Amino acid sequence: MDGKSAVIVAVGLGGCLLAQAADPGAYTAIAARNVFGLLPEEPIVLPPPPEAPLPKITLDGFMTVFGRPQALFKVAAQKDSPRVRSQEDAYALAEGEQQDEVKVMHIDMIEETVTFSNHGVLQQIPLTGRK
Repeated sequence: MDGKSAVIVAVGLGGCLLAQAADPGAYTAIAARNVFGLLPEEPIVLPPPPEAPLPKITLDGFMTVFGRPQALFKVAAQKDSPRVRSQEDAYALAEGEQQDEVKVMHIDMIEETVTFSNHGVLQQIPLTGRK
């Protein structure tokens, strides 16, 4: 490389360095321009699954076995249940007893009502025929 070529290269590099030092934000407008109209990705929010309806409990009566009151009731079979034997399952349970996600919480034989925990939801159900 001769002296003339070396001077041309040195002047060219020096000019580039001066141009960058003069305007350090010269290329920020290009990045901010968003030529393709790209938008940030929005998060996908799925709605919660619908809650399954609770099975219907029908209180049919009361009985006392050895001084311990029990509630006689039927629970309508759920359509998605894998063990559908009949339309209703009948139970005789005392306070605190549980069967198939239905628990007897309180028996009030005077008011003729029973408080159930039906799949975690408290329900007070009167004797059939009473409102």
